[in-house]
Amino acid sequence: MKVCGMFTLDLKNQTKLCHDSLENHIINQKLFQPNTNFEDYCNFIDLQYRITEALEQKIIPYKEYLKKEFNIDFVSRATEASKELQYINKIPTNLIFKTELKDDFESCLCALYILEGSRHGALVILK
Repeated sequence: MKVCGMFTLDLKNQTKLCHDSLENHIINQKLFQPNTNFEDYCNFIDLQYRITEALEQKIIPYKEYLKKEFNIDFVSRATEASKELQYINKIPTNLIFKTELKDDFESCLCALYILEGSRHGALVILK
C-alpha cells in the first residue's frame, strides 16, 4: 500500500501545474457560478475538447502497450467532446492547449492520470 501512495503522490506532484491551470481557467471558474448559461456550457465543452486532445497526444503512442501489458482500455475523451460539439452545432475554436509533459511513457501515465480524474486515474494505472 505504501508504494501505491508514493506512486499517487509522485503523479500528483508531476501533474500539479496542469491541474492548477485547468482548475483556475476562466471557463471552468465561470461554469461553476450560479448564472451559467448555454454559451458557457458550449465554451466548457470546447475547452475540454482542446485539453483532452492535447493530453491524448501523450497517450495515443502507448495505447496498444497499455492494453497489452496493463489491460488498460484507453477511451478518447476528445472524441466524445467532439461529438458533443457537433451535437450542439459548435465549431471547435483554434485554441491550443500546451502541456509541459514530454513524449515518454511516464508522461503518458501522467496524462492518463489527469484524464481519468486523479485518484481514479491512479487506481486505473495501478490495476
